[in-house]
Amino acid sequence: AARAGSMLGGTRGTVAAAFTCAALLADPRLGTREVDAETVGVPLVLLAALLAIEGVRRRPDGLLWFCASGAAGSAAILAKQNLADGLVFCLALVAAEAKTSRPGAGQKARALGCVGLGAAVPAATALVWSATSTGPRGLWFSLYGFRIASSGALFGQSSASQVARLHEMLRASLL
Repeated sequence: AARAGSMLGGTRGTVAAAFTCAALLADPRLGTREVDAETVGVPLVLLAALLAIEGVRRRPDGLLWFCASGAAGSAAILAKQNLADGLVFCLALVAAEAKTSRPGAGQKARALGCVGLGAAVPAATALVWSATSTGPRGLWFSLYGFRIASSGALFGQSSASQVARLHEMLRASLL
């Protein structure tokens, strides 16, 4: 967080990013008492963003940074399936940077290809692992299927308890 803040906002950005990240990942009111998928995945999202920024800064030699950014973004999705932010940020940054600096179409395509290649490595690793253990169906269930199966329990709760939970989350966010 400090490095990304430094690249985007100098010393002021370093301090702001580091303290904000520390506060969000250390506040027990936000459920950070134990390590869960979010506390594993969020640093990977941040790493994907940082590596993408490094890739843009090191143009035209930033292709390895884009590969690494895609890999970190894909790993974040494997840790927590709704954490696609890092991968989306990387793709959006490459597209936006291409519009502002006017690199050649081939350079933009290479950068996007590197993001895709990097993202494919963790995904392929997970598929190979699943083929030797639970199988692709087991992997799919552990990533997404259990959410569908458990939605019945969530929707079976009273709306009062859901509203109370929402209020508690809003209060914790404000604090």
